[in-house]
Amino acid sequence: MSKSLGKTEYVKLIRRTETALHRELKKPEEKQDADLISEHIESLAYYRERLDALRESAPSRAGSRGFARTALTAALALVLTIALGATVAQAAGFRVWTAIFRGDAGYLRVDYVPDATAVPAEAAGWEDAQKSFYSYDEFSRELENNGFGFGLESWEGFEFLEGSIRSTREEYYSSYTMRSDEGYVRVRMIAKASPDTAVSVWGLDENIPAKFLTVNGIEAAYQADDSYAFATWNDGARIYSVSVFDKPECIEPLLYKLVGRN
Repeated sequence: MSKSLGKTEYVKLIRRTETALHRELKKPEEKQDADLISEHIESLAYYRERLDALRESAPSRAGSRGFARTALTAALALVLTIALGATVAQAAGFRVWTAIFRGDAGYLRVDYVPDATAVPAEAAGWEDAQKSFYSYDEFSRELENNGFGFGLESWEGFEFLEGSIRSTREEYYSSYTMRSDEGYVRVRMIAKASPDTAVSVWGLDENIPAKFLTVNGIEAAYQADDSYAFATWNDGARIYSVSVFDKPECIEPLLYKLVGRN
């Protein structure tokens, strides 16, 4: 990579590579290109290293520390995407999830564990499908057809950008992105038919206190630093997470809008 590249160019490269990586991870596991995924991850590590070096050479070291944390949270967001895309064993119905919050390996981890005492309902029986949406109306209709209604077309200057749905008989995974001139928001949901394995999601550095907010009788946990916020909650058999990039102060009012919209 040419040393003449500046911070703006590296930021663009990071965003493009993240987009390509997320596109590959959205594919069914059997169709994913492991070598391409590895190449994207290595490229991201290199671009972030170069950008960090440029930030550190700038007069203000506060900015470099902020970027270092941003890079960390971006990596954790990637781990979250992989975790939520994991496949599970055959199942017979829904169960309620129990959230366990813990600090682990330098970052906050939330384990969602099926509640064995819950009475399973009839299996959802979703179709095997993978779809992308650039129209909110089409995305919303698809969610409603499958019993979900958590999407937002717009909110406080953010507008719907794109959405995706991946489903099997045992799992339903959906995500969408809203963007504004000041940042963007990514919302994810996963529903499983009585899984045999727990699902883990990861947030910010464990040194950042987790805060809790109850909305519509549902407790959400969230963390925020200067440039990024992350939140997660579960609603029955559904697990949600929200990432807010560049405008972390939005996280609390956004949770009041999202939590309970299942």
